[in-house]
Amino acid sequence: MSRRAWAALSAFCAAMASLTLLASCTSAADTASQNVSAAADNFEVERRIVGINLRTGETLFLVEGACSLTRDGDLVVICKTGSNPDTFTKNYFGLGPNGGDGVTYVSTQLGPVQASQFRTRMILRPTTVLTNFDLQVGF
Repeated sequence: MSRRAWAALSAFCAAMASLTLLASCTSAADTASQNVSAAADNFEVERRIVGINLRTGETLFLVEGACSLTRDGDLVVICKTGSNPDTFTKNYFGLGPNGGDGVTYVSTQLGPVQASQFRTRMILRPTTVLTNFDLQVGF
């Protein structure tokens, strides 16, 4: 093996060793947390989600099931329902303006909806895509 090839191999091995050390800097708890979150996002984790009015102590909502949570201003909960693997419910929970000011809202879906986990549904409305479309047919 030539010196140049040996130097390239040594540099490659050093780089791989450095990457291995950097990858091992994550704690076991962080890795487990990421794995549980990924499992929940794939509807593999049964959860009980409880909303409580902090002023009165009363329960506002309770959701149980294989649910995925997202927080984008509101708490959005999507749950797989029933024995059919393609039925879901989507619920929103949030505070009113100005941090709530005592106002909380809950929007719950009344029944499950069939939806695919693997295919994106796209709806195109021609009038919104082509706003000024005129068709003229002549002979």
